[in-house]
Amino acid sequence: GVSPPKAVILFGPPGTGKTSFAKAVAGRLGWPFVEIFPSRLAAPGVAMPAALREVFANLNELDAAVVFIDEVEEIAGSRSGVPSDPAHGVTNELLKLIPTFRQHDERLLICATNSVSSLDSAFLR
Repeated sequence: GVSPPKAVILFGPPGTGKTSFAKAVAGRLGWPFVEIFPSRLAAPGVAMPAALREVFANLNELDAAVVFIDEVEEIAGSRSGVPSDPAHGVTNELLKLIPTFRQHDERLLICATNSVSSLDSAFLR
């Protein structure tokens, strides 16, 4: 009678198997494993929030998927409270995209970080 989670945050030091665990979950479910690399989202002439929107738009074409974001603090770090801070915009965008992603039954978002204390409080909720 327990509802499965739609999102999970794994945290711990490097080398503890966070990525391997996410791949194993995808394998067990029989769903495609999609890894998002925050460091690769930034491209010349493309703002990171726009790149993030494009990635999630492409994910919407999949019926089922385990989406893994390693080093999620790069796109969900604590916001400074200053709207002009570049990190503020990308964190806001991720927070807008997650609820739509989670509406589908056969999708799971797994995020990993080495530093859970650096994540934005709204993201952790």
